[in-house]
Amino acid sequence: MEFHNVEVPLMDNTARTCAAGSSRREWMRTALGFSVLAAIGSAPGCSLFVMAGKMVQGDPKHTCRFKAMTGIDLTKGKHKIMVVCSTPADLKQENSSLEYDLIDGITRRMKRRKVDAVDPKKITKWLDDHGGIDGDLTDISQDIETNYIAWVNVHRFQTTEDNAPRLHRGRMLAEVSAFEVQDLGGRKFPSQIFTTEFNSTYPEHQPISENGRSALVFQKEYLDRVSEMLGEIFFDKSLNDTL
Repeated sequence: MEFHNVEVPLMDNTARTCAAGSSRREWMRTALGFSVLAAIGSAPGCSLFVMAGKMVQGDPKHTCRFKAMTGIDLTKGKHKIMVVCSTPADLKQENSSLEYDLIDGITRRMKRRKVDAVDPKKITKWLDDHGGIDGDLTDISQDIETNYIAWVNVHRFQTTEDNAPRLHRGRMLAEVSAFEVQDLGGRKFPSQIFTTEFNSTYPEHQPISENGRSALVFQKEYLDRVSEMLGEIFFDKSLNDTL
């Protein structure tokens, strides 16, 4: 019987590189899978599913009311928005800085979420010079360049419990509207495109005693809270913030 030498072709460099690359990719996919499973296994409650979704699709977000109703995403494209605030005369007398605090608080949070917002100092200067907003946004839209105006018209704001000034409870009722500024023949006109009611009570179940928190500390805390909530009308919120 004759034996013949059979030559087995060796892999060339390209084939070896492809095989090695395929093995590395397979190893990385396996390692990533174990990492996800390990992270999910250590996460409690509903955050388990949120973490898994975040790893695959990114941070899940809740669509804000403004975008849901108008289809406008203020974080994309060239959209500039200006925040203005108005209060009734009696409330302005009790809390003269409320309008400015809300404008500043909402605007800062918008900018933090990559919304192009008008500088609050420019807005408050205009309000000082013109005596505030009298129900017509035409004048301010002529003087300050913007595409949209968010108007928070406050009807009620308090940080003490009714008939119990030593107990802290925040309450705010306001109408929140948005206007698109249109240029018609060289003159700008704001046209309403969105409106919603804002109603907040904090804490909901029981007021806080002044022994646990001073009036000034609680007022700042409540202003921060409502500024965030009002801002969330105009920008999407991470679902992780509510868990």
